[in-house]
Amino acid sequence: MNYKSVGSALTVMGLGLVTQAYATNGVNLIGIGPVSRAQGGTGVAAPQDAVSAVFSNPAAMCISESCSSPQVDLSLTTFMPSTSAKMSMGPMTFEGDSDSELYYIPALGVSLPVGGESTRWRAGMAIYGISGLGVDYEDTAISSVIPFDFTELQIMKMAPSVAYSVTPDLSIGASVHVNYASLEIGSSTLPTGKNDASDWAMGVQLGATWTVTPSVTLGVTYITEQENSYSDIMPEFGMMGPTGALTDFDLSLPQQVGVGVAWTGLEDRLTLSTDGRWVNWADADGYSDFGWEDQWTVGVGAQYEVIDNKLTVRAGYNYGKNPLRTQSFNQDVMSIIGFPAIVEHHLGLGLGYQINKDFVVNIAWVHAFENTMSSATPDGMASIESSLSEDTIDVGLTWRF
Repeated sequence: MNYKSVGSALTVMGLGLVTQAYATNGVNLIGIGPVSRAQGGTGVAAPQDAVSAVFSNPAAMCISESCSSPQVDLSLTTFMPSTSAKMSMGPMTFEGDSDSELYYIPALGVSLPVGGESTRWRAGMAIYGISGLGVDYEDTAISSVIPFDFTELQIMKMAPSVAYSVTPDLSIGASVHVNYASLEIGSSTLPTGKNDASDWAMGVQLGATWTVTPSVTLGVTYITEQENSYSDIMPEFGMMGPTGALTDFDLSLPQQVGVGVAWTGLEDRLTLSTDGRWVNWADADGYSDFGWEDQWTVGVGAQYEVIDNKLTVRAGYNYGKNPLRTQSFNQDVMSIIGFPAIVEHHLGLGLGYQINKDFVVNIAWVHAFENTMSSATPDGMASIESSLSEDTIDVGLTWRF
């Protein structure tokens, strides 16, 4: 069996998607910034900073007391994946560990009132990386039987946003998403050795928040599908391997619906939050070709102010069932080895320290527990297996002015 010629669509699907395996639900980050990520990615109802407000629900920009003034958030996520794969064909087994590196994911968020002291308008902007990871199986045994050696997909998102307080208890908001994506594929079998392409995409996020009681807030948000098209990036494959022809490939970030609830008590020192999201993988270009199933995710988080206006501790958990499903063996070679975005359980811990009235430092650690997925041919003569676990360290600085 020639595994170097498993088909052109399979090749790019596996290669084009692999690099979005952050601490993730599928390819989506569980949250942006150390505050949200430490609390299981929650923030649809009551985010605690500007960057997670724009990411989670633009209507929630600065609804909390801590955001009553203009605010800037800077954060950096250091991402440390651990990925391995193997393929067995009869008595032979080919294995490899992806060359793990440190990946750095920046984020910037700004939120400020527009108008006088009694204004109902707020404007915001967030710029953040939502993917920036690849697999690298160069110089490993498994690279001799799979149709790629190296891949990298990077997507940066810019989200100008606006929110309006319809009443003191009801807010609505919207963001325009502008995505820049670059895809690179490396293989000794490709016609040019390495191929790369980039593209822009746009979408919209809508949201609303409702303060039901002084201690309970509800939130809801919707994000449209956002499609990138990569020109001349997909090598065509014949029976004997890659040809000289290149074609285009479309890949969409799926539409999503998110709902959240937050409760504050103990003299406003304790905040409990939970979010649920529906992610429409089954209808998203690219993912639908590989039979991905829609996904429900859930996050829960807690924040407690140990020292008043000084030290805050956070913890959270996030779960999202792996949306990949086994199909034909050739497809599984691409989606499971080429794209092991299969982690399901995430644990987060974090701290916040207020230096003075203007500056707060936040840190978080998130661990995605190892998950393994496998597939085999109907006759059992060939099988594959891939494992993935992840750790991230997030550091952020908030400036209120």
